[in-house]
Amino acid sequence: MISDRRPLIELTTYQWCEPTALNDEDIAYLRGESPQQINIVREVDSQAYRLNPNQYVGVLRLPSGVRIECRPRVGVANILYMLAVAYRMPSSFRHQLATFAPFDQVIDAVASYFADTVNELVSRGLYRSYMERDENLPIVRGRIMFAEDARLNFALRHRTYCRYSELTWDIPENQVLRQVAQALSNWPFRRREIPTRLALIAGELSELSPSSLRVEDIDRFTYHRQNEYYRRSHALCRLFLETVSLSEHAGDVRFQTFLLDMNKLFESFVSQALEDRLEPSFRVGAQIPTSLDTRGAVRIQPDLLLSRGTEDLLVGDCKFKRLGEDEFKNHDHYQLLAYCTALGIDRGVLIYPLHEVAATQEVDVRNSSIHLATLTVDIGGDVDYLEAECDRLAGAMAAEALRT
Repeated sequence: MISDRRPLIELTTYQWCEPTALNDEDIAYLRGESPQQINIVREVDSQAYRLNPNQYVGVLRLPSGVRIECRPRVGVANILYMLAVAYRMPSSFRHQLATFAPFDQVIDAVASYFADTVNELVSRGLYRSYMERDENLPIVRGRIMFAEDARLNFALRHRTYCRYSELTWDIPENQVLRQVAQALSNWPFRRREIPTRLALIAGELSELSPSSLRVEDIDRFTYHRQNEYYRRSHALCRLFLETVSLSEHAGDVRFQTFLLDMNKLFESFVSQALEDRLEPSFRVGAQIPTSLDTRGAVRIQPDLLLSRGTEDLLVGDCKFKRLGEDEFKNHDHYQLLAYCTALGIDRGVLIYPLHEVAATQEVDVRNSSIHLATLTVDIGGDVDYLEAECDRLAGAMAAEALRT
């Protein structure tokens, strides 16, 4: 295990730190690389700065070597349990994560688990699909692309520009595995064997085309009987593409970032915890896009949609944020009311973490049958407590959905 003795700045979600001295290069990096993650303001009467990580937790390494750790208001182990639930990691892995404290150990554990899932895919056999290719060939294959053929082969009539379909492993679903494994192999893990494992995986997949896929590209993947087993690995790819910043140059780890958006993690955690616990007759839909208006001009995307059979029973919205004493009574309820109205559902639930919002509230909307409830989930405590709290939340959601 590698020890780390670099200067450390400790931050807490949604809190401003004490004034801290940072050099110009560090300030430029924070403002250029993470303007949405870390808020930064300069003290009026000094050269010091104050930082606020908002809803992000994780680690950053600045150009000067200063490390920033953004910690949640609950224990790191609790956040890691949420991570394990959201990304469907085995039960034994969840208990292992619950013993961790530094975020470096988290990155090690999740990267090692990612390597396990990719090795499992390789052993099972990579998924193949038909891909369209355009090539200038000495023989005709597939369809002749006459416009391109005339342009390219005006003087070289021994070739024909064709478009054809080929059954291949070299598809985005596999390319992203190589991309993430290659990028992570440059990360300075505490456990030295992890980058070696990841480099070996990238080597095994070296026949695949290099790619620069983004989160949006993974969101466009479609799953069916032949590639359903890819979901877990792709979810982890998505996690790393969202949270990890790496240099493109091998061995260059001057700048490193692993920042989890607690808003997104809380949504995924609640959705998966409910899916794991609700009776099979219930169906949990997550982040289903629709529209507020009939023309589809105003897009909305509720966090949760709880259904049974063909009937939509309840719409839910998850909020991991600090609120003023009266703040939750306004715009969060307006947003939920819009979801209920657009979807034709008369039950809505706002879900907050208990350490951020202690109050619960019931709202019966005037001149309407719509009822809005507020639930909290306590994400403090040990693993057994967290699992019991998820059970309680699932029971409360089912009761609210069936309430008349």
